[in-house]
Amino acid sequence: MKIKLIVTALSLCLVACSNIQINELPVQAITSPVKAASAQGSKSVNIITLKKIMADPDWMGRSPESWYWGNNNRVHYQQKQQGNPLRNLYEVNLDTHKTIQVTLANQHKVADKGASIDPTKNYKVYAFKGDIFVKTIATEQLKQLTFTSEQERKPKFLNNGRVAYQIGHSFFSHDIRSGQIKELAKLELIDKPKASKQPETYLATEQQKLINYIALQQRNIELTQAQQQRLNNANNAVNDPRFYLG
Repeated sequence: MKIKLIVTALSLCLVACSNIQINELPVQAITSPVKAASAQGSKSVNIITLKKIMADPDWMGRSPESWYWGNNNRVHYQQKQQGNPLRNLYEVNLDTHKTIQVTLANQHKVADKGASIDPTKNYKVYAFKGDIFVKTIATEQLKQLTFTSEQERKPKFLNNGRVAYQIGHSFFSHDIRSGQIKELAKLELIDKPKASKQPETYLATEQQKLINYIALQQRNIELTQAQQQRLNNANNAVNDPRFYLG
C-alpha cells in the first residue's frame, strides 16, 4: 500500500514539472519577438505635436461646417480653403443632389441663417453685413430695407407686420410697405436732465433777485421744457423715445 502511494506521488510531481516547462517555453518564445516588433514600430510612429497642429490645420481635413437650411429644400455650408483660413460658401440642392459654390455677389441672397419669420409665414427677415433684408419665402424675392454705414442688427418681425431692429442703443420699427421708420426706444447711459432748482442759499436768492437776466433765462427754460412735454403728449407725430439709465 505504501509503495502505491509513493508511486502515485512521484507521478503527480512529474506531471506538474512537465506542465511548468511547457507553459514557460512558449511565453519566452512569444514575448521576445513582441518586444522586438514594438521597438521597431516605435521608430516609425508619426507623433502629432501642438506645433504641427498650429502650423498646418489642413492635416485634420476640411470638413463642411456651419451648415444651415435654405429655401426650397437646399442646405448651405462653409468649407475652409486649402492652405489658408478663408471659407467658401456652398449650396446643396437635395432634389438634384448638385452642389455649387455661392459667389461673393450672391452671398447676401442666402445669408438667412437664423432668420425671423413673420406671423403669416410668408416672409423672413435677416441681417447681412450690417444691413436688413426681407425675403419672400415662396418666390425668394429679396428686398433690402437698409443700405447705410450703420450696423443694423437683430432684426425681428413684430406682431403688426413691421420689422424691428437695433442700431447701437436705439431700437427702430420699419414698415416694409410704406417704408416709414419709427424710433421705438433709445437707451441713454446718463442721468435724466433735472428741472431747474430754486436757489437754496440766502446769497443765491439775493443774487437771483438782483440779476433779472438769470431769472428770465431760468423761466424761459422751464416754459420750453413744459411746452415740449405737452407737445409730446398731445401729438402722435412727435416721438421722444429716450430712456435715461444713469
